[in-house]
Amino acid sequence: MVEQPYEDLFYQPAWRRAGAARGTASAAGGTWLLFEHDEGGLKGLGTLLAEAGGEPVFVRPGAAFRRGPATATIDPRSPDHHHDLIDQVGGGLRGVVHAWASDQSGEPEEPSPSGLLSALYLVQALVRTEVARRTRLFLVTRGAQSVRPAGDSVAPAQTTMWGLGRSAAFEHPTLRTALIDLDPEPGEQEVDLLAHELLSESGAEEVALRGHDRYVCRLARLEMPRPSTPQVSMREDGGYLIVGGLGGLGLTTARWMAQRGAGRLALMQRRAPDADGLREVEALRRTGATVEVVQGDVTDADDVARALSAAGRECDLRGVVHSAAALDDAPIVSQTGERFETVLSPKVRGSLNLHRQTASAELDLFVLFSSGASFIGPPGQSNYSAANNFIDGLAARRRADGLPATAVNWGAWSEVGGAARLGLMSVLERFGLAPISPSEGMVCLERLIAAGVGQALVLKADWTRFVDAVWLGDGPPLLAELDGRETPAQPREHRP
Repeated sequence: MVEQPYEDLFYQPAWRRAGAARGTASAAGGTWLLFEHDEGGLKGLGTLLAEAGGEPVFVRPGAAFRRGPATATIDPRSPDHHHDLIDQVGGGLRGVVHAWASDQSGEPEEPSPSGLLSALYLVQALVRTEVARRTRLFLVTRGAQSVRPAGDSVAPAQTTMWGLGRSAAFEHPTLRTALIDLDPEPGEQEVDLLAHELLSESGAEEVALRGHDRYVCRLARLEMPRPSTPQVSMREDGGYLIVGGLGGLGLTTARWMAQRGAGRLALMQRRAPDADGLREVEALRRTGATVEVVQGDVTDADDVARALSAAGRECDLRGVVHSAAALDDAPIVSQTGERFETVLSPKVRGSLNLHRQTASAELDLFVLFSSGASFIGPPGQSNYSAANNFIDGLAARRRADGLPATAVNWGAWSEVGGAARLGLMSVLERFGLAPISPSEGMVCLERLIAAGVGQALVLKADWTRFVDAVWLGDGPPLLAELDGRETPAQPREHRP
């Protein structure tokens, strides 16, 4: 293990208090599609848009497609309904506000199809026409982000929308997708503030409205302490579950935990170990740890219960690491509900199973392996970005509830992991991204756990080179402080 990793590897989302959005009535002209449930909390938005010269059409979920002058109904699961709606509105479309997700409960349940899949099909309908060059898309959530210093009650089910939105902004910049997170508790000024946001001419901004305040999200460097000795010790009388434990990242983590004194390790994997896997297990056992392989699917609650029981057999369960993931990459226009389900399931259902079944356990650590795709939303990975945003949100929710949680948004690794397996190192390096070695990764993980950090991006990046290579013109506002376009606010605002 290296003594210290690069000191500029760590980043966190930072919410900066910003000035009010400057809306103009001239920006309202044309048709506005407002995706809002009948019982939604945005009543009055249509009135404000109409007063500013717009023509609001409320879109609500229904089994059949119907379009009238002021209302429409579509099936959230029907791509055709979304295409028909956009085709009927035609070139007069000024803006689309998708707020169905904002009506969902704040409990950490799975995303509603009326939120995420409907938004996916909406993006597809918009970008397949010339409408995308003349309109704007606003994806609205409620309590999807932890913004204020005291912490907000995060609704993980809504965070997936942020992953989709970031990918849409990356793949289709002419659509000018904006993400707006409303206060978990609706306020009197909320509709007015939202209307100003819709009528402003800001770019693909990420905004949170809290009370009378407006915040924007920036990715910022995270200053970490520099320990001279290892800071995390595992318990010799404790058990630890690693989901995806026979994968490259899982085995790397298992070796580190064994070196730090873990007495018992349960490695959960969907497939039975092959010959290489069995050799790795035997090498772990030679360190003195008791190692058990549990074949099972993290999306199955019964399999998770078996794995947790194996980890805690004849000892106390002290930690969980969820490193499992699935990929099914495709551009947004080629994504389907099935592809989203394939990728979301291990992250969403898997992390929820682990969360629910350990909520009363006295854990020392609960680590969720997320991805840098949460923030960057790389082309072809809208489903993966959505899935990782969910576990970022679940980690924030757990910490708000007083439970341990660390979400690590990993960049590409060398030697192990998907990027190494697919031979993408040279491609990433052309974009200013360098791989993290397994030894560096474990030092970074140890330092994050020791410092009690709830979420961090761990990535080697030349941000100016990255933005120049990927975007035409300026990059997204999210990266403005890292590539030198914007000076961080002083003092620094809250970092969740």
